[in-house]
Amino acid sequence: FLARGMLGVHLHEIGSGNIGASNAARAGGAKFGGLILGLDAAKGYFSPCLAYGLAGWSSPWAAPLCGVMAVVGHCYTRGFACGGGKAWPPVSASCSASTQ
Repeated sequence: FLARGMLGVHLHEIGSGNIGASNAARAGGAKFGGLILGLDAAKGYFSPCLAYGLAGWSSPWAAPLCGVMAVVGHCYTRGFACGGGKAWPPVSASCSASTQ
């Protein structure tokens, strides 16, 4: 949605056809690819943080479970026939947030 709004292109139709940061960088340059990479990582990082903020230590599985769900939602994005992005930005950020 960002690529269509900011660049006027649909990432599924150019480059590799993936909606990830590397294809976004091909379409809009390194800064745009970095923006997408940062947003993907933020999605993985802040979901466990939010779970910890809401559940605290009373539920030790809340933060890791929310991290896993962020990754699943990233990889299997609803509404895209070809799926979502690759898993490594939200996985690495989610692991970082869940181990703090």
